[in-house]
Amino acid sequence: MTQHDPGTFKKAAVLTGLTVLMGGAEISTADAATTVPETLPFSISVSQSDSENLNFTRFNDVGGTLALTGVNFGLSSNIDLTPGGFNPFTASVSVNGNELFSQSSTGPFNGSKTIGPDPFFVGLGTFPVNLFFNATCESSTFCGEGWVGSVTVSFNYETTPAQSAVPLPAALPLFASGAVGVGVLGWRNRRKQKAKKA
Repeated sequence: MTQHDPGTFKKAAVLTGLTVLMGGAEISTADAATTVPETLPFSISVSQSDSENLNFTRFNDVGGTLALTGVNFGLSSNIDLTPGGFNPFTASVSVNGNELFSQSSTGPFNGSKTIGPDPFFVGLGTFPVNLFFNATCESSTFCGEGWVGSVTVSFNYETTPAQSAVPLPAALPLFASGAVGVGVLGWRNRRKQKAKKA
């Protein structure tokens, strides 16, 4: 029966442990994604009819371990209704050709809406949220302060089932590298023992 140096198993255990830790760190890093709510202000006040685009960061799943399940939009705004200001008016917020919010002289001025996942929101770079404002001035020289506020975008997401634990495809190379390390250390130890006997 071949005797093994206890130090060999200690080295192998350390090697395997470091390999697993390194793999685990890579998997944790892969979970990074653009998930923090983003709020951008807007101000439309230069004309009776105007528009503005707000560019929000897309949902960027770096490691491919997260799945987008929905996109939340929040609107907080105010339209000048003082005498001489914009009245009547219409205002709307749209994304990807779909209207999310619409406002008129009677409001509302705030709101929230959640829509389903769409490739339009996923990837690198930004996507635009479009704001439109149309009004009738009571005076040709004074048209009030217009429409001001902010839009907030946040993402709903979940961890994909295959990534809920250490993925099997990722675990196999880790196991294989550890096994190779054990084999190499054992072979070197046996070689040294044979050399001593000779």
